[in-house]
Amino acid sequence: MPDVIREKVQGISEFEIKVVTTILTDEQGTNTADQTKDIEALVYTVLVYLKSALQYKRALGKDVLSLVQAQFNREWDEILVILQKEKRRKPASLRMSAFHF
Repeated sequence: MPDVIREKVQGISEFEIKVVTTILTDEQGTNTADQTKDIEALVYTVLVYLKSALQYKRALGKDVLSLVQAQFNREWDEILVILQKEKRRKPASLRMSAFHF
């Protein structure tokens, strides 16, 4: 990949990470290194879900985004239950529908 394109893609990727991180930390805030790692992992997870769904939508011509949103929301609900049982601080009330396209 030419350097100019690589730099543009890197800039866009960094911007995406910053935006999703801001959405998550605005609702939750982070106080510990563990919470920061949790947020970082969640940011990448959200981006992978969204970008993959959009790629498949383009490639297959099917709206897989709604399927991915539903699955993400189910998994997020399960994570909330686990965190509440562990009495950890409740993470952001994120739903995949918060990300509009």
